This record gives sequence, C-alpha cells and structure tokens, in this order.
Amino acid sequence: MRRARVTCGTWLEHTTEVTVGIPVERAFEMWKDPEGMPQWMPWLRSVRVVPGTPLSEWCIGYDAFGQSWTFSWTSRLLPPLPNKKIAWVSVDGLPNRGAVRFERVPAGPTPATRIAMTVSYELPDALARFGKPALDSLVPSILQGDMDRFKAFAEPPPPPPPPDP
Repeated sequence: MRRARVTCGTWLEHTTEVTVGIPVERAFEMWKDPEGMPQWMPWLRSVRVVPGTPLSEWCIGYDAFGQSWTFSWTSRLLPPLPNKKIAWVSVDGLPNRGAVRFERVPAGPTPATRIAMTVSYELPDALARFGKPALDSLVPSILQGDMDRFKAFAEPPPPPPPPDP
C-alpha cells in the first residue's frame, strides 16, 4: 500500500561542488554506493539499501541550537546516467530530493572530476519563518564540508618528497 504525501511546506534547495583529482568513473562508483557515504558525511547516522529494490533507508542526525535533531526517510534511486548523474526522491518520511552530477574536468596533468550535489527538502510552513534563515546558512556549510571530506577521502595521498642527497 502506498501512502499519499501531502505537501504543506516551503522547499529549500542547496547546491555545493568540489573538484576531485580522480577519474569520473571512480567518483561515480563511490557515490553510487549510498551505504558508504557515512565515511565522508558524518551527519548520516545510517544508510541501508533495501535488497532487490531501488529503495534505501536513511537516518540523519545533527546537533544544533542546543538540540539533537534526527530525521529519517526512505528514498527511491532514480535510474542513473552512468558517470553523469545519480538522483533520488524520498517516498516516505522527510520529504527531499536531489542529484549528484559528475563532469570530467578537461585535459590536465591528472584525471579530475567536478562533482555538484543539489539537495532539496521540505520545511513545514510552521517552521519556515524561523527555520529558513538558519537552515539557509547551516545546510550549505554542512554540505560543503561533506564535499570537502569526500575530496580528502577519495584522492590518493601526495607522493612523498624525494630523499635528501
């Protein structure tokens, strides 16, 4: 049985990006595994892919404003565009949707990929007046931190300096 979703809120959207020194194919593969995302997104408490389905169960947690906030939802992964885009939409719980886009950086000395993540979520109208200003500054900084942690996680370490003669 499918639950109907009634929307009665304000949708907020944030986009962040980073350029990572790895091939686009490698970046895409890493983002295609949602269960691995908590390695670079510490606010993700858990992600569980529902076997044999395009569904996954998500739980996030964040401490802010003297409170501990936890939200959960079930998402449906939309058909991906290999090495180009991964997108999702929530089907239950916290209303949200988003996409991660991958773009090969033109010729350079090493392979690189520009990754842009867009996340949209619904804020109930009762909270929009007070919550929107805070979230408009808080969420982009969290997402940019996630992108920067992904870069540090994904890129190979720099080679050691040559030994002194």
